[in-house]
Amino acid sequence: MEWGHGEQGIENAGKIPAFAQEAAVVFSGRADLWWLKFLKPGFRHCFLVLRAGGHWVVMDPLAHRTEIQVPPVDREFDLCRWLEAQGFTVVRTRVSPMDGEGSARPAPWMPFSCVEAIKRVLGIRSRRVVTPWSLYCYLTARVGEAKTTHQTGKIRKDEFFP
Repeated sequence: MEWGHGEQGIENAGKIPAFAQEAAVVFSGRADLWWLKFLKPGFRHCFLVLRAGGHWVVMDPLAHRTEIQVPPVDREFDLCRWLEAQGFTVVRTRVSPMDGEGSARPAPWMPFSCVEAIKRVLGIRSRRVVTPWSLYCYLTARVGEAKTTHQTGKIRKDEFFP
């Protein structure tokens, strides 16, 4: 599939190809900003990991910028399991495909946050999802679409980020 106006036509522009539909939302208790301390411990920030073309892509929406990284790991590396071993809570999910008449309507206006950035990527439109905890509850309630991974073993941090 070509992105943009190629042979597939403009109707396919912006659609998520199958290779980029596997995703996981990662939740953290870290609170670098004072107001985040009012959020539920363990759910004060979240970021997204996507599996695209056999590689992991990490999108971390921060207060001052959004970081995008492609970690230097093998294709077989289980990033979700590694993140759980580091103490993060990880929920595996999928990017919602854009098809059907109503899918192109704009998302409801909401203030920018890590949660809102992830909702936009995943195609979540719920106005009730505003905090990392409410995003976690929303994802884990979607029966058959989300799976929380379980911590298995310890992996040293320097094995992932040199």
